Amino acid sequence: MPKQKILSNKKIKIFLSELPAEFSQHLPRKANYVIKQVNNLEILFLNKKPYFFKENELWVPTLYSLKDLNLDLKRVTVDKGAIHFIANGADVMRPGITELDDFKENELVQIIDENNKVALAVGKALFDSNKIKNLNSGKVVKTLHYVGDFIWKLV
Repeated sequence: MPKQKILSNKKIKIFLSELPAEFSQHLPRKANYVIKQVNNLEILFLNKKPYFFKENELWVPTLYSLKDLNLDLKRVTVDKGAIHFIANGADVMRPGITELDDFKENELVQIIDENNKVALAVGKALFDSNKIKNLNSGKVVKTLHYVGDFIWKLV
């Protein structure tokens, strides 16, 4: 079990005030929020599920928040050959992509399984979608959180 430390109510208010509006607007106003520091990440829990974490000043929604709060991150869909790698934390490589929405470089995206149409991971785009469409190879999305990682296992 990762080392955990529960942070103060004051820290929760600061955390919520810093959360980008496109995320905070989906959170219930009155809820049981807890912030824990786990493996040097601050993670916001709602109803005992991790919903957001902060990594290098970047607010990242978890797979739980995508599902439960209906957050609408842009999509990068990967083929069945990439699923195993993504579910083990690999970054997204260009050859594994079958579809992608329009997005900008450094934008957060959800990585979708083409067969089941469910999110496998959340990542940060290393290029804008137009450039990715013109690439034949290489890493194009940095995976930040995925099914089976320590955040996923906190539930």
